[in-house]
Amino acid sequence: MTRLKYRALVALALCAALSGCSTDFPVTPTDPTPVTITEEFTGTLTLNGAATFPFTATTSGQVTATVMSLEDSNGPAPIGLDGAIRIGLALGLWNGTVCGVTVPTLFNVNAFVSTVVTGAVTSAAPLCVLVSDVGKLSESVAFDIQIVHP
Repeated sequence: MTRLKYRALVALALCAALSGCSTDFPVTPTDPTPVTITEEFTGTLTLNGAATFPFTATTSGQVTATVMSLEDSNGPAPIGLDGAIRIGLALGLWNGTVCGVTVPTLFNVNAFVSTVVTGAVTSAAPLCVLVSDVGKLSESVAFDIQIVHP
C-alpha cells in the first residue's frame, strides 16, 4: 500500500471514529434554589405586653421578620416612618420557654410598619420572633408580623 493510500485510510478511519462522538458535555449540576418558608403571626399587643412566636429553620440561610401591619383605635398605621405606632421587634433562639434575644442588632426597639429585622442561621435551629411594647404604646395594638426563613 502506498503511503498516500495509507494516510487517506487513516484519515478516513479517524473521521469515522470522531463522527460518532458527541460534543455535548455533561452539565455541571447547580445548587438547588433554597426553599424558604413564609409564616404570618398576628395578635394584639397590650400596654407593657409582649408576644412570642416560635418557628423552626430547617437549614442554614437568612431569616427576616417584617412588620406587615399595626393598628390601634385610630385605624391602621401608615407604612414607613409616618406611622405613630412603635413597637419592639426581635429575632431570637427558642429554648422551649423563652425567646432568647442576645444580639442587639436582632432587636429593633423603634419598629413601625415595614420595619425588617434580619438574621442568619448556619444550620437548622428553633427560632422565635418577639413583639413587645417598649414603653411607646398608649393603647393596645393589633399586629401582623411576617417571618421568612429556610
